[in-house]
Amino acid sequence: MSTAIRRDRAGSGAAVMKRPAPNQGQQANQGQPANQGQPAITVPSGQVPTTSPPPGRNRSNSTEAVVVKTKRPQGPPVPVPGVAQSPVPMPAGDPLSADYITACLKDLKKGVVDTSRAAIDWLRMERPDRQKERFTAMIEWIDAIMRNPDVVTKLRLEQPDFLALLLAIANDITVYGLNPRADWLGNMLASVGDSSEVAEGLLAGCWSTFDPPGSLDPKFNSWITRNLDVTRLNGSKRGLAALAYNLFWNAGEFGTVSKMIEKGVDVLQPAIVSVTARAKHEEDGVFSGFVQPIAHVLAEYMRPVGLQKRTQRTPAEQKELDLYRKDRVDGATDALAAIGKLPDPPIQTDYEEVEKSGLVRMIRDRPGMIWGFESMRLPYVRAAHHTEVGQRPFRMIEIFDGVRPVLNRANYEKLIADPATTIPLMVEEGVKTIRACFAARPKLYAGHQTEEFIQEYRRQCTEFLTFLSTRPPSAKFVTARDGGQDLGKHLGSFACKMGLWWSLNANPPKPVYYCLDGVKIDDVVNYKTFKTKAINASLTAGKPAHAEVITLAEIREILMHWDDLSKVVTFVRKGEVVTPEEEKKIMAAAQSLKDADSKAPPRTAPTWNVFRNQLDPLKLDPNFLTSTNNRDLMRIAAAADLLRMSAGAPTPQVLAECLRRSSDGSGPCEALYQHGLLPVDFPGGFEKMLAETNPARRWALAEDLKSILNSRNVCDHLKKPLLDAITRFERVK
Repeated sequence: MSTAIRRDRAGSGAAVMKRPAPNQGQQANQGQPANQGQPAITVPSGQVPTTSPPPGRNRSNSTEAVVVKTKRPQGPPVPVPGVAQSPVPMPAGDPLSADYITACLKDLKKGVVDTSRAAIDWLRMERPDRQKERFTAMIEWIDAIMRNPDVVTKLRLEQPDFLALLLAIANDITVYGLNPRADWLGNMLASVGDSSEVAEGLLAGCWSTFDPPGSLDPKFNSWITRNLDVTRLNGSKRGLAALAYNLFWNAGEFGTVSKMIEKGVDVLQPAIVSVTARAKHEEDGVFSGFVQPIAHVLAEYMRPVGLQKRTQRTPAEQKELDLYRKDRVDGATDALAAIGKLPDPPIQTDYEEVEKSGLVRMIRDRPGMIWGFESMRLPYVRAAHHTEVGQRPFRMIEIFDGVRPVLNRANYEKLIADPATTIPLMVEEGVKTIRACFAARPKLYAGHQTEEFIQEYRRQCTEFLTFLSTRPPSAKFVTARDGGQDLGKHLGSFACKMGLWWSLNANPPKPVYYCLDGVKIDDVVNYKTFKTKAINASLTAGKPAHAEVITLAEIREILMHWDDLSKVVTFVRKGEVVTPEEEKKIMAAAQSLKDADSKAPPRTAPTWNVFRNQLDPLKLDPNFLTSTNNRDLMRIAAAADLLRMSAGAPTPQVLAECLRRSSDGSGPCEALYQHGLLPVDFPGGFEKMLAETNPARRWALAEDLKSILNSRNVCDHLKKPLLDAITRFERVK
């Protein structure tokens, strides 16, 4: 095809084995289901790679690739990087026997792959029992399939993803030097022939069926690139462009990445994997449930590329540069240059221009927070940290790293109920976390690992938590996870949106410089539809929980409250304030967003029994439970939790805002009013009591409120915390 991507340099065919990296955060400890996230194969005990590493892999860090040349591994078998340790149950029968293989081939001719797939999954797992036999059998399995033209044809037409898995296994066997037949992989590729469906099946399998191959045999690389089409990649709803870039980048095929950019493969396309799919070693571009667009990956290399170009570097700059693999910095240099030559480059590609940008100048004049997609804003964040005002947090995620414990339900309730005690404890826990990050994430904190930064962090963290303690809680602690959302991402989004309002209410207000690099406004406009479909698919089709795209949620918050947040928000693109024309488009998107939201599909909810622990204390009538839709019952469960938490706050404004009704029905307690569980005149009466300065009249209004609660059949679960709150606030202070 004229638009096919062709390889422009010979690959190394390298075989590398890596030291396991430490677990990366909470999600890394959750494990993965069997049959997911595995490498194509696991190297059997005693086998070692026989080829050399790619050039330039001599700059190491704690997770650097280690080439095993002569020394045989000692102790347990060494797994291929990224192996899932979840055991795969042995299939019925013996996959090592010739009879079993013959029977499975008959199934494959009929298009039935389940038994063969189960056998292959079991064979490729790292386990000590019968390991060498299993490895030999795996090669025999692949040979048996590939030597049968009828089976290959059937798989190519009907099961291309399974055929792609077999090719990935064969590639690993070859690059590890574990098959003595030099023509083995080449003959296999010839048997399969050219097939865009199989090549795309290989990409789709990455990060779902198996981890992307760590190295590509030159024949395999040529076959993949020959069978990928630019138009099909760019139009893929599965994110195949992102997956292709990710595969070649992490396999060290940087020339192929640059060639793809030159051919016009979309550099801003992401791929959704799942929030638990994380790089276990040093793979770039897997972040927060997504395989990132290649532009995001390259943006993270913009500063080291800039440092490497300098003819003179300070010792600190050289130390920072040494944190990166030289081959990747070299690859990023070429790839960024290729992006820079595009007709309309979506990102700034020159770090010197970043340092001179209007955004960095604004930061120096009026320090504030830099917002946007994490990787896309990072060049500007790093440049800001190397200015005279750089010893301070410039990202909400740094504040979030420190205050993460407060987003635990129990800790958040403590923050609301006793901020004076909780905030200092949380801040000091945050300081410990930031100090640990200095050592664990040296790339991210290079240039600001100082006590001055710690002191500024302590100040900002205290301010943020103080503000948070005065706002009514809105995070759905008790319903988000069971309601189809990833709870960690849901709470992260809540904290970041609170960060916008903290910036507005700070004294003086804190500038928000919002980097729009990589943001497609249409994605912001249509996000509610996207989110609803993902939640519904999780609840009804067993798909992964929806992982909030926090950047899109933040921009929606800004657009929906532009009259207020415009006082602190400045939109920038490629380091400069957006043009008046683009600002008009952004403002127009605010109205488009409302129109699109009104057309979003209805959101489903699990059966009310899922929330029984929250609903039972409300003493709801059985007929009400059976006649009310599950969505409303979920909203009631969340509202009751938020109300009870707010009622414990030491200042009355938290409860008043939680009770306040909104014109669009989005208030925290709206579900309680709509279904008669809380009197609709109670919030107005509560605010009237708080506004009254005459002690006698205020006491009388408090008595009226108590009477309303006692006479309107409000359940004790809601009534008791409200009565306690009225008693606390009935006196004029």
